[in-house]
Amino acid sequence: MIYLGVDLGKNTGFSAIKDGEFYKSKAIVLKGEYGERYLELERAFEYFVLDDPKIYNDNDEIRFLVYEEPPYVNNRKTYGELSGYEAIIIKNCEAWSIPWLGINNRTLKKEMCGKGDASKEEMMSIAELLLDKDELTQDEADATLCAFYAERLAKINSIEKGS
Repeated sequence: MIYLGVDLGKNTGFSAIKDGEFYKSKAIVLKGEYGERYLELERAFEYFVLDDPKIYNDNDEIRFLVYEEPPYVNNRKTYGELSGYEAIIIKNCEAWSIPWLGINNRTLKKEMCGKGDASKEEMMSIAELLLDKDELTQDEADATLCAFYAERLAKINSIEKGS
């Protein structure tokens, strides 16, 4: 079973948990104008998920994707761009029948660190502790915590459904 996590932004992180173990992560910097960034994010998603035969060899194998929702910012141009990134992730999930959930940054921090106002350093420490490695970027760490949260949600849902 594979669980995916995505940290959206101009610096975007992807992470995958496979069979309860960290599988891989990748951070990318989206460059160019807004439309170019959207296309680049779409290609990065396809490259990370769909072009990896170990991940996308059977649609049922990808159990869940959690992405960190873009925070509200007063700058409408920035918020519009972040919302566009979110739309691309949702569109790809829907196209390939991957269940998805957007999670608020404070909720993710509370679930993974125990407090909603955890610092970036605390988030990095938790990700490094979960993976027993310390070479992740901030974006990969956030995406990895999203992937672990996706795994936790899927397990809770299967217990509730009695499977």
